[in-house]
Amino acid sequence: MKQLNLVLNHPSSSSSPSASTLQAKIEHLKSKLAAEQTEKDSLKQNISNYKSKLAELKVLVFFYPYEPSNCIMKLESKFGSQSPEPEPTVARAYTTIRSSRKVLSRVEVEGPLKEAYQKYSLKGAIEDKASEADSEVEEDTSVTPVIGRRRKKSCPARFSIKSKPSTDKGKQWAPNTTDSSDSEDVGIRSGWTAKEQVRQSNKMVRTQLHEMLNVRRSKDIVGRDGIETKDPDRLALLEKDPNKYGPKIHCSFLDTSGSTINDLMDSDWNQWFILTLGNMCKAIADASCNPDRFMKMDWQALAQDKVYQACLDVVKLKPQPGETVKQALARYMGRYCDLLERAQNTQSRHTKFDLHKKITAAMIEVCKDRNDHEGVMFWEWVLVLLDHAGHNFMLDDEDMTVLDRTDGKRTIARCIKQVALLK
Repeated sequence: MKQLNLVLNHPSSSSSPSASTLQAKIEHLKSKLAAEQTEKDSLKQNISNYKSKLAELKVLVFFYPYEPSNCIMKLESKFGSQSPEPEPTVARAYTTIRSSRKVLSRVEVEGPLKEAYQKYSLKGAIEDKASEADSEVEEDTSVTPVIGRRRKKSCPARFSIKSKPSTDKGKQWAPNTTDSSDSEDVGIRSGWTAKEQVRQSNKMVRTQLHEMLNVRRSKDIVGRDGIETKDPDRLALLEKDPNKYGPKIHCSFLDTSGSTINDLMDSDWNQWFILTLGNMCKAIADASCNPDRFMKMDWQALAQDKVYQACLDVVKLKPQPGETVKQALARYMGRYCDLLERAQNTQSRHTKFDLHKKITAAMIEVCKDRNDHEGVMFWEWVLVLLDHAGHNFMLDDEDMTVLDRTDGKRTIARCIKQVALLK
């Protein structure tokens, strides 16, 4: 009997869990799953909110100019103080002051680089490409570079733009017979390189385009109404008298009624706009007191290139099928911000590359003054390696700020582009 009681009291012989216990466990698991699902839904909602805020920030960045000081103050007031200072990197090691920046501004890189190639008998010795480009321009001045993506049909021959006779009697441009010393005194710079001429020509056409459209920046053109909205009657009167009803040189408009870039470029109004812009730029270049400032080029093609870019932005901003105006604007701003970020990264790499080469060339001169032959050999090889690596050797994630002592009392972090300007 005692053995029977022991067997009955053994745990293995106990009864199985009741149905109420199993039901309680099931309910507990269901509540746990419901809590996890609620947490997932809240996370998804937060992600969608962050995406909408990011789109709004991109729109704000597009419409307002970028000023680092203002952006930092606004972010601090909204999100709190800045994050801790990052760890020092290669670029932050360049602690510079104004005296060192002036020294770097006089550093010659091409000379030491040529000597290094010749000294170690390296293949592919570099040549002064800038002087070659200048010599080619001086030798063959009859070549007219064509700038533009594609040729467009010219305006009808029966149309002509009348130029008003000059009323400034006695005010004529005198020939530039002064020498280099006199030209420096009167503010005229002689000896423009080919790269500077291209930059000045593009800047002048871009400035005149902004003046014709009454905008401050090129990205503001997409927000300006077209002539079909402002004054549709002028489009009908254009063929009758284009000199009177055509585009003017101040506060004019583009024809944005087309749906594709070809429709916009084939518009008679836009063709007259390009013709007016090109003629105005050509007149400014011909009347310049320094004839070497601008290149001898096809001004109509350059004006067409700038108008093509403006029309392309207008087409990209148009809403696609099933898309609202707000969604189209967010899509355009996102693409614009991505392009702007890539351009900034490219510019920072070029700036770092030039700064590294100047510092390396300066170290070569310092080692030569100290008769440090091993140091000269080391820095010459560093300069050769930098030249072979190129701009893409620089890292995008490298810190782009350096320490600069401005007033002698405090040291602040400046953008590396400002240090590279060497002013």
